Amino acid sequence: MVSVSLEIVFDDGAALDADAWRGDDFDFWAFDRFADDLFARGEPLHVRARPHERALVGHQLAIRTQRLARADVVPWFARVLATHRALHDLGKPLVRADYDHALDTWQWTLRLDREAPPSVQLAALLHDLERLDSEADARVEHRAPDYQAFKDAHAAAGARRARAVLAGAPAPIAERACALIARHERPGDDPALCALNDADALSFFSLNSAGYLAYFGPEQTASKVAYTLARMSAPARRWLAELRLPAFVRAHLP
Repeated sequence: MVSVSLEIVFDDGAALDADAWRGDDFDFWAFDRFADDLFARGEPLHVRARPHERALVGHQLAIRTQRLARADVVPWFARVLATHRALHDLGKPLVRADYDHALDTWQWTLRLDREAPPSVQLAALLHDLERLDSEADARVEHRAPDYQAFKDAHAAAGARRARAVLAGAPAPIAERACALIARHERPGDDPALCALNDADALSFFSLNSAGYLAYFGPEQTASKVAYTLARMSAPARRWLAELRLPAFVRAHLP
């Protein structure tokens, strides 16, 4: 269903060195914007890596850039994607981060299950729409006196906002997606909710954790890691060993 996002080529005359990719001071934001530019020009990412490490580095880079994937979707889903994109002012760094996370979470649902139901895919894409109202210019979650209550309110408001974006989708799919969004900040027994939470959590770790650490600092990040782990299934947690994570974040994994 989804095409390859960004071609990765290993050679000696490369723009990215595997040692730099693993470095504690690696600039993930700059790399993401570089990947955007390469993809827009239809050019591959050239990487220098030792033969024995190419499989792991290539896998990590493919996950990091999976948000760029272009999908062969039905027309109504394509309209949802276009409406969702139009809502985001990508000149704002926090909005850009949220847009990237939305696409990445969607791609995680497909990485975890190639046959993920459309309702789960849509919930993944739209689950954080509420942040366009509350956190487009500055994050506020760390100020919440009750973090879970803050997250529950975020989920409920996100579901309400998603309804307008899903106006052209089949009604049963739209209703199911909104119901999942409304509950996505809490674990549950519903397999679809579990799939959404796993995709959201894995996107936090694989795409957003470095930026979160830079923005919020170590203490809040440690709390966020614990909160996110609590929402993940055991199979999803096994993916964490394969991801390129900041050293601080990896140190706070069980």
